[in-house]
Amino acid sequence: MAYHEWLAALLIAGALRHTGAQPKIIPVETVAAYAQQGAPIRIGVAQYARAVKLLPQARATVALEMGGTSSSFNLGAGKSVMAHLDGDHILVNGPAGPARCLSVTLRSASPVRVFSWGAETRRSRRTGTGIHRGDIEIVRDAGGTLSAVCVLPLESYLPGVVSAEMPVRFRAEALKAQAIIARTYALFNLGKHASQGFDLCDGVHCQQYRGVVHLPHVAAAVTATKGQVLAYRGCLAETVYHAVCGGFVDEPYRVWDGYLVPYLRAAADDPGSRQEAIPDAAREEDVARLVASASSSYCAGSPRYRWSRSYSLAEAQHLVDANLPVLMGVEGPLGRLMDMTAEGRSPGGRVQSLRIVTDIGEFEVKRNNIRWLFGDGKPGPDGLPSTLFRLRVERDGAGGASKFVFSGAGWGHGLGLCQYGANGRAGAGWSADEILRFYYPGTAVVDLARGMPGGRNGNN
Repeated sequence: MAYHEWLAALLIAGALRHTGAQPKIIPVETVAAYAQQGAPIRIGVAQYARAVKLLPQARATVALEMGGTSSSFNLGAGKSVMAHLDGDHILVNGPAGPARCLSVTLRSASPVRVFSWGAETRRSRRTGTGIHRGDIEIVRDAGGTLSAVCVLPLESYLPGVVSAEMPVRFRAEALKAQAIIARTYALFNLGKHASQGFDLCDGVHCQQYRGVVHLPHVAAAVTATKGQVLAYRGCLAETVYHAVCGGFVDEPYRVWDGYLVPYLRAAADDPGSRQEAIPDAAREEDVARLVASASSSYCAGSPRYRWSRSYSLAEAQHLVDANLPVLMGVEGPLGRLMDMTAEGRSPGGRVQSLRIVTDIGEFEVKRNNIRWLFGDGKPGPDGLPSTLFRLRVERDGAGGASKFVFSGAGWGHGLGLCQYGANGRAGAGWSADEILRFYYPGTAVVDLARGMPGGRNGNN
């Protein structure tokens, strides 16, 4: 079955994704049949671009698709190919002068450096987007901008993910666990960016991808787990993960509104804790003790295990003015900020809503969106590290709010594998398989080549 035919069937099979509280359903046997053919994956390494330049390190071939016809030319070492938007086409600097086409493909046995220039300030990328192996395509997306797409085998993609998503100094079993869930996540999310001409982006919206890396121990973790994915009752698990849980992993419906997955459960991430023991950190006094403590949690070695942020009234007003309209979908003036209150807790202690009080009304920001209120209004590296925090409001002599102080724990949404926790468990002698069974209870590692639980690295 051709790639796009298989992807269409996969998307149809997963049509229930996020309708109500149902996860996407992808049978492992469907994935295994395709993976055995040497599954390619398409990674968007430049997005929303008006211009893209490809610079191979050695000789390369450039193919142009013109809609019914095609042509190609050779590119000498040290030479680049430049592509610009040109209405409904792409304008390329060919050897015979400018050529208009529908897509560009550069094939080279050597790494290729990709540069892009953003079409929109809001989504502009840096001009140098990294060095990549595999075919590089330049396509026009459904929004009328350019994407640069790296097309390579799934196993060749994974070292660039593991090294970008997890500190490369981490122990071998933690790196193996990351490789397994990164492979599973990639297969589970194929076609996520289909409208832009690729499967996954290279940023935090999907999985971070670094491109070409030369780290033998990371490559060894990928090789040792080759073809292994995480499954629940014969279907791919949705292997979401985060950096630091801060002491508790949490329930998905308390982080992402209305989302239920049986293998993502709240649990204390401490030595001696049992996964089936449901934590209760919902009381304010419990959270106050938690964020003030130097606990023995497996992720305690992270520099973001505990954190604090403070905002003056003026700083908080600026963030509310800039980001609340984005998060709430509201327009017009929001009024003068008067107060903020944190309301409700998940079993793992995460705030359920942040009530924003202004002189013209009240606004409620829910769950993980609270983090982005204090960044740039959308998911990314900015914002509060987590929603596992205690909010203290300092007041002036008249009783008005003057400063908002957040004392928190952890980094990320708190669902699935805690990366620093995985490394702590690896240091305590846990295998990759044992680590995954804790963070995704009820799942099993499946070898796609064998269609059965277990793997080649002894994690049975």
